[in-house]
Amino acid sequence: MDAVVVIGTIAGVIAAAAAILGALFAYRAWDTARTSEANALKRHIAGLQPRPRVQSIKQTNSGLFGVVQNAGGAADTVVIVLQHLSDYYALLTALPAHGTLENLLFKPLTAVPAGYPRKEGAQLMVARDVEDNWWDCMTRSRPGGKWTDWATAQLEQLGLTDLRFVEIDNGIGLRPKN
Repeated sequence: MDAVVVIGTIAGVIAAAAAILGALFAYRAWDTARTSEANALKRHIAGLQPRPRVQSIKQTNSGLFGVVQNAGGAADTVVIVLQHLSDYYALLTALPAHGTLENLLFKPLTAVPAGYPRKEGAQLMVARDVEDNWWDCMTRSRPGGKWTDWATAQLEQLGLTDLRFVEIDNGIGLRPKN
């Protein structure tokens, strides 16, 4: 065998090994970048997602007042439907990021319909973050489809079949079904 052929074969094997090693390093770099991007997206969503919680409520002669705490991102619109004793109440407000609002007036909606369970506290919480995404704050997820249809379906599950959510001038409202 000629020495040139042997040297060429050895050089080819070394080049192939270097190419395989380079491909492995490139794959690891790509995988690390993909994982970092996914983690950054999770952190971004976690920072945006409003997480309101009704901390306390107090019945007075003037109405039902509550304290709402937000452990998440700012929400330009929050709707909370809660049950207190045998009635439903609603609150429409904006919440700052990682803030607490006190003395919020929950407006009376209606009595809890017969046959529906009596459960104190929030029954429905919907919030819009600063990027215009709507969140189901009870499950910490984004409702699929049109959010007003989803929220109206949630009202129907509470027995509030005569109400619906509507969009009004870049905001929302509860209206009777017609």
